[in-house]
Amino acid sequence: MINVFLLDDHPLLLYTIEEAINRHKNYHVVGKSSGYTSTTLQEISNVKPDVIVLDISMPNLDSFDLVPILKKQFPELKIVMYTMHSLNRYLQHFLKLGIDGYVIKSAELGNLEDAIESVIKNEKYFPDIILKQIASAEVSLEENQLQFTDFEKQLLKKLKSKKPNSIIVQELNCSLDKVLSTRKNLLVKTGTTNTNDLLNKIYEKY
Repeated sequence: MINVFLLDDHPLLLYTIEEAINRHKNYHVVGKSSGYTSTTLQEISNVKPDVIVLDISMPNLDSFDLVPILKKQFPELKIVMYTMHSLNRYLQHFLKLGIDGYVIKSAELGNLEDAIESVIKNEKYFPDIILKQIASAEVSLEENQLQFTDFEKQLLKKLKSKKPNSIIVQELNCSLDKVLSTRKNLLVKTGTTNTNDLLNKIYEKY
């Protein structure tokens, strides 16, 4: 039996995925969450899944930060991204982080089952159709595909005001590490190279 843990911030989709996976005789959903919480890592440790299926954009902590944590704490855990994002920079970033599979939500649920089956066999799952779509002009690269967490939006506003990191840390009641890592993630998400480019390119839209 292959044990699966689900992490997605859409409750209805989470339920749908769970039902589909549990209908497969070889798969069983042993845990699920609609967002990252202070107990998520402990829950994963308790149920010991073989595979985790997770979205990119989630409350509190998105997968840009979560995947490195999972890779460090659960090195044997297979990670399959299940997301609406087909942006090339997203896929490339998560490939560098060492994920095992990448499935677009607009595809059939059967693709997710195929991904789970592949990664359990220590095979990567990046279907040719996804790679071709990303490389083709049919896939829109408009910035409105981007989604930001509440913290990222708050940080963007602080960055726009040109406040120093020491003040931003105080006003957002967070650590300097969080500010710096979130800024880095924003650059990755938006394909920008520095803070000025980031603000000039996307701030007014959000």
